[in-house]
Amino acid sequence: LTIEESVCRMGLDYIDLYLIHWPNPSQGQFVEAWEALFEARERGLVKHIGVSNFLPGHIDLLIRDTGVAPAVNQVELHPYFQQHEQLAYDNAHGIITEAWSPLGRANQMLRDPDLKRIAAKHGISVVQTILRWHLQYGDVAIPKSLNPERQRQNLDLTAFELDDQDMADIAAMDNPEGHTFGQN
Repeated sequence: LTIEESVCRMGLDYIDLYLIHWPNPSQGQFVEAWEALFEARERGLVKHIGVSNFLPGHIDLLIRDTGVAPAVNQVELHPYFQQHEQLAYDNAHGIITEAWSPLGRANQMLRDPDLKRIAAKHGISVVQTILRWHLQYGDVAIPKSLNPERQRQNLDLTAFELDDQDMADIAAMDNPEGHTFGQN
């Protein structure tokens, strides 16, 4: 079993969260893969199981066929691609929505005049503005940075709050075609 080998290679007793990366419905095997994750959880090899890039219909099949909902659904989500329906679906099913690419097209988003204005208003960075938006929006954002100062800033999100106007201004940035690099 690949999961068992991964646990052994990492020198761990278990893996905290294991995700199926993509449903790949054309292969028709994501339910079987989900059953394998459920079995690994039952054996104590993983604590939590989840999915990435699964649409509501894919998750419905998992739940219908196994009775088990993912703990996490990791999807592209950022101010330019807010995925309201996906977040609502995940919330209704007790699934944590985790944002991959939480800063979207970071180079573009970090220059966005509305985000810069909101950041200046609160005396914070644009990245902190976006991460605080994620926090208030209700998803989990895990940005990456090798820079220790940026890592500290990424965690320093509780000393301020975006107001209703800030949230409305960011909501207006949503674009159903806002996938990063045109991915779908």
